[in-house]
Amino acid sequence: MRRHLRRAASLLAALAAAVLAVPLLAPPAAAGPDDPLPRLPDHGYARVDRIAAALARDPVFVDPDLPTALPGADLARVRAEVRDAAAELGVPVRVVVVPNPAESESQGQGPLLARLLQQRTGTGGLYVVADARGWLDVTAFGVRRRLTAMDYEDERPPEDDRLAGLGGRIIDRIREVRALPATETPQNRGLYGTLDPFGAEHGPLRDVEPEPAGPFFLGLLLIGPAAGGALYAAVRLVRRWRRRDRTDRKRPQAPSAPSLRWLRRQAESELAALRTALVGAQGDGAANERRATEAFDAAQILFDDIGSDSDRAHDLVVVIVLARDGAAALAGNRAAPPCFVNPLHGPAERRKRIRAAGRNERRRVCAPCADAQHSRIASLTLRIPRPGGRVPHHDLTGPWVAAEYGARAPLAAEVLTHLGVES
Repeated sequence: MRRHLRRAASLLAALAAAVLAVPLLAPPAAAGPDDPLPRLPDHGYARVDRIAAALARDPVFVDPDLPTALPGADLARVRAEVRDAAAELGVPVRVVVVPNPAESESQGQGPLLARLLQQRTGTGGLYVVADARGWLDVTAFGVRRRLTAMDYEDERPPEDDRLAGLGGRIIDRIREVRALPATETPQNRGLYGTLDPFGAEHGPLRDVEPEPAGPFFLGLLLIGPAAGGALYAAVRLVRRWRRRDRTDRKRPQAPSAPSLRWLRRQAESELAALRTALVGAQGDGAANERRATEAFDAAQILFDDIGSDSDRAHDLVVVIVLARDGAAALAGNRAAPPCFVNPLHGPAERRKRIRAAGRNERRRVCAPCADAQHSRIASLTLRIPRPGGRVPHHDLTGPWVAAEYGARAPLAAEVLTHLGVES
């Protein structure tokens, strides 16, 4: 509780300082997320209205100029995902695949195109905009998910074929939103950027310095409500933090669609932490220390063998699992296989019937996954980045899934055997 009070006090002080520091009645330097977009001439909305009309009939719009962006099978998969996501999130979900050059009404910015569509239709929800270069932008209007936890890395297209696997990438982004922790209040995402007024796209740079302060009493009337609002916000945040402390332990915190870069960075970090912990261990050869050493050796050998191979993201998951098992051993915790829904969730505590690789069997899962509804399991499942799109980890062949990451056979020994290393 003290920590929450300190946070609230710091927040209140910062908000009050910001209110007092900003010159009163100064004009804004740039439009914020809640500012209306500049009014375009009627013909400037032609494309936006055309897309909006198409979305009213079908929540997935693919511009005729990009006929190969979503082939038939991919289009069907995206439509099914949009339908399921809308039912789960309780808001409309829309996908727009269009060329979006800088000369367009949205000036080449996907979030601004989504904002124009929302402005013209009055329909919020989740918008996924993909352009001809394969870039993805996810914009949300009133979605009850903790959107700040989203990863931006997967919005970059592959370098060789920018539209390759676009359908899979769109599905991954939607599923990532579905897997985020739910929030009590609707949240927005991607409401950044401003449109230059029509005809002023290439105008001279504007001075962004604030004007002198306005009249004192009018400013005083503004500070009072602002300070009251800051106090109210601080109280709300304290209550929210307390609720979050109680509920976060029940929610999986690991990503369900991590990027290759994230996996590599996480594996390297957890290996380094285990290495440091082993150096500081007692060195008496206790069983837990031997287990930690075996886990570290297998993880380090596998990590070195992976090198810079971009097609071994699944192996990086195994490195992370081994490093965590070694750290758990040094902490005196019993050996426990990881959650089968997502091995990055941590140790399994219970069993749940999971459909994987064509079989419906009881698997070891973490407590949050055991409590999750069956309809949410797909969005919580770890999906491995592959050249053609993401794949659920349990659909991949190999020794890691066969061993259930240590549930059926010791994972460290499986790794060494797979690499041909004598243990």
